[in-house]
Amino acid sequence: MRLYFILLSGLLLSTVLSQPPPDPPDAVTKVGTSAANWLKIESGVRGIGMGGSQVASGRGLSGAYYNPASIAYIDGSEAYFSKSDYIAGITHNTLGYGTRLTPTDYFGIHLFYLDSGPIERTTEVSPDGIGEFYNVLDISLRLIYGKQLTDRLRIGGSIKYIREEIYTTYMQSF
Repeated sequence: MRLYFILLSGLLLSTVLSQPPPDPPDAVTKVGTSAANWLKIESGVRGIGMGGSQVASGRGLSGAYYNPASIAYIDGSEAYFSKSDYIAGITHNTLGYGTRLTPTDYFGIHLFYLDSGPIERTTEVSPDGIGEFYNVLDISLRLIYGKQLTDRLRIGGSIKYIREEIYTTYMQSF
């Protein structure tokens, strides 16, 4: 009986000690404290279907979202378009174009943008709206370069311009 009591007490104590402490009511939970989270949204049917694990298996311009070196797999020129509709009229769009410059050099341009659709502006005095609308528009433009070093090794890099715009405020970065 004594052994049973010790085991039960140990199990209860370990359960209580393994619980994280609750957040104080005024604590910052880091929600809304980072920028450009929309860039984490998957793009393209193959990448979405694979859960974003297309980094090494991507071929062509559709894989450049995950790995810029995948542009070195295109033959000639390639265009890529993707549109994903989300709830409340939000759309995530991808446009891309890539071309072969020389037998081993490739160049591409990728445009990602997220559009919220019209959102009605509200105030504390008019929580149902004041009849004025605005859009949230997030844009990412990438220039991509890829190079085929051997028949089995390709490398790539990109330069990205990011802009987030909501109502009269915007943020941009390279």
